[in-house]
Amino acid sequence: RMLAPLGLEVTRLASGLPVGGDLEYADEVTLGRAFAGRRRVVLFAASRDKDIRTLLSSLLNAADVLVLTQYRENPRAAQISQLQEIVAEITQSPEFQTRKKLIAHTITAKDPDEAWEMGLQLCGPDDLLCATGSFFFAAELFPRIGLRRFERLTENNPSPDAEA
Repeated sequence: RMLAPLGLEVTRLASGLPVGGDLEYADEVTLGRAFAGRRRVVLFAASRDKDIRTLLSSLLNAADVLVLTQYRENPRAAQISQLQEIVAEITQSPEFQTRKKLIAHTITAKDPDEAWEMGLQLCGPDDLLCATGSFFFAAELFPRIGLRRFERLTENNPSPDAEA
């Protein structure tokens, strides 16, 4: 009912990670359940001070396509070239080389806007598009995704503790 004014349709309820959940604490089984039965396109940008290797290792196992990018509005952003180097190290490691499971196809986007457009082009109506890695990344994507839509949604459905 709340999504109808936005022209969105729920095809399946999400499971696995709560909104704002920390990917560093998610295991591969949890990610797998959240993504099961859908093409999984993941947009990723992170801060240099995060455990990027662990994050990317989990995503390479869980995603079908991984779009690496960097956010623009914070100097702590990991560069795309750094992310590519880490992906290369992970995928060339003996533990990944011996796996029979395919790992995510990895591509790059120059910024969050381009990553979002790529994600939309890669996804079908029942696929999952996930942006993760940093709140800075999410903050840059939020206006692109549709802040006005969110404002309309909350205007029409005020929270119970909102003042009248």
